[in-house]
Amino acid sequence: MTRLFYVMLAVVAVSLLAAPAWSAVPYPPNCLKVWYSVIDDSAIALCPQGDWSWVGVTIKDQFNTPMAGVTVQVLFDDAAVVLWPNAQGVTDINGYVAIHPKGSVNWAGPVAKWVKIRVMCLAVTIETDYRYVLSPDYNASGAVTGGDFGFFGDDWLRIMLDCHSNFVRSNPQVQSGDFSFLGAHWLHHN
Repeated sequence: MTRLFYVMLAVVAVSLLAAPAWSAVPYPPNCLKVWYSVIDDSAIALCPQGDWSWVGVTIKDQFNTPMAGVTVQVLFDDAAVVLWPNAQGVTDINGYVAIHPKGSVNWAGPVAKWVKIRVMCLAVTIETDYRYVLSPDYNASGAVTGGDFGFFGDDWLRIMLDCHSNFVRSNPQVQSGDFSFLGAHWLHHN
């Protein structure tokens, strides 16, 4: 009888000590990711100054509890997307972080490409999606300058929905509405 008492006491002690040691891990079904200032549902835009598209992420664990103080990364799986510095941030007490990627795109040719974009936290992929990635810094120099205006001029009046100068996606022709987006980011740098 004494032996059974000690075994039960040991089980209770281990249970009480082990409970706080359980690690919370990000649980993607409980997490939320929303892109803001997007061009349309299929395209985002990067500016060297980080003032165009941005993503808000809420990280929660397997118990649906907000995870504070964890690093969240946004990864663009294409070598043509250049970021300064890496697109990452640390969650607040509510598990929320706003990440404003500062970057450019160095596409060869006038066609924008679909890019795989992953949101990760503690090596867990929270969400993966594919979007066109556009930027007024066409040559990935880190600043929107005359060279980029030259690239835009090459695309002027081109009719192509997936053209990298087509910021107004509802109209397939590169024209004044697209120029206003380039002008709004003129001389922005990282």
